[in-house]
Amino acid sequence: MTRREFPAKVTDAAYVRCGGHCESCSAPLRPGKIEYDHILSDGLGGEPTLDNCQVLCTACHSLKTHHSDRPKMAKADRSRKKHFGKRQSSHPIPGSKASGLRKRMDGTVEPRQPHRSR
Repeated sequence: MTRREFPAKVTDAAYVRCGGHCESCSAPLRPGKIEYDHILSDGLGGEPTLDNCQVLCTACHSLKTHHSDRPKMAKADRSRKKHFGKRQSSHPIPGSKASGLRKRMDGTVEPRQPHRSR
């Protein structure tokens, strides 16, 4: 999925709405320190519309991104992978069926034989 940026009409309307102040901390916005943020992250299905746009200072945008948006997107990715049966770890638990090894009662370890259907 590609990132969808806000159109110029949306950013202009959002800036007029905010009145030159950060919509999170109310600090005055300075040129070069203005960020247009998706309220509902683009990665989670947020649309590039005026209702989903907020004008933030650089500090508030960074804080929101690192402490709110990224963890939510990472959790969504983990849930999606779990739903489709893809595991995160490539290191199976020793002795499990996924490891490919079998430990006998006498302590010896041998390769697990593939299961044959009858």
